[in-house]
Amino acid sequence: GTVRGRVVGAYQDKNSFTDAYSNKRQLLYGISEFDLAPATMLTLGGYYNREDNPGADWNGIPTRADGSFLPVSRASRFSPAWTYWDKENQSVFAEVEHRFDNDWKLHVAGSSSTLNGEFSGSYLSRYAGPLETTAYQSHHTDKQHAFDGFASGPFEAFGRTHELVVGASNRVYDATSKEYDPYTTAWPIGAPKPNFVRDGKTRSVTTQDAVYLTTRLSLADPLTLILGSRLDWYDYDDRTTDGDYKITSTLKRYAGLIYKLDDHHSDYASYTDVFTPQTN
Repeated sequence: GTVRGRVVGAYQDKNSFTDAYSNKRQLLYGISEFDLAPATMLTLGGYYNREDNPGADWNGIPTRADGSFLPVSRASRFSPAWTYWDKENQSVFAEVEHRFDNDWKLHVAGSSSTLNGEFSGSYLSRYAGPLETTAYQSHHTDKQHAFDGFASGPFEAFGRTHELVVGASNRVYDATSKEYDPYTTAWPIGAPKPNFVRDGKTRSVTTQDAVYLTTRLSLADPLTLILGSRLDWYDYDDRTTDGDYKITSTLKRYAGLIYKLDDHHSDYASYTDVFTPQTN
C-alpha cells in the first residue's frame, strides 16, 4: 500500500500510402511512487523511445514552376530508397513532495533527457529554374536537464486567508549538431547514396535560472488579487563561434484580478511581462 507502479510498453509497425515508406516506433515507460512517510512521497520514472523511418520522403510532391500540380499519384515518391530519418530519446525524472501540518507543501523535481536524431537523404528543390536534388545528412544530439523547487501554502493577514508560492528553477539545454559532406544541390536523381563524411560540428549550451514569487490575495469574498514576479538569468554559450549572449537578473511582473459573479461565472483581467531571450 505504500508503493505504486506502472509500466507501459508500445510497439507500432506500419506502412504508408507513400511508396516504399514505413515507420516503426518503440516505447518503454515506467513510473513508481513511494510513500516514505505519511506526508512525504517520492516519485521515480523514466522512458525510452525509438522511431525509425526508412524511406522517409522529406518534402513530398513538388509542383511546376508556376505552382500548379503535377499529374502524379499522391503515393508518388521523390526521395531515394536509401533515405532515412531516425530518432531515439530517453529520459529519467524524480520528484519529492512533503506536506507540512500547516497545509504548506514543498515540491522538488528534477529531470534529464537525451535526444539523438540522424537524417540522411535527398529532396527536390527549385531555387532558380529547374528542379534540383539536394543530398544532405546530419546528426543531432540534444541534452536537457531541469530542476524545479517551490513551497506553497496559505497565510493569514487582515482577517483573511491568502496563498503564497515561492520557488526557483534551472534549465540547461546542450545541443550538438554534426554536419556531413557532400551537402550539394546537384545530386543526380536516382543516384546511389553519397559517401557522406563528417566535416563539421557545432555546439551550444543554454542555461536559464529563475526565482519566482506569487501570491493570491483574498480582498473580499468575491474578489481575488494575483500578484507575482520572476527574476531570470539567461546565458547562451556558443561553443563553436564567438556568439555568446547573456542576460542578467531581468525582472518580469504579472498581476490579475478575479471577481466572482456566481458559482459558475467570473470576470478576469490581467497584465504580464514576457521574457523571450533572443540575439537579433
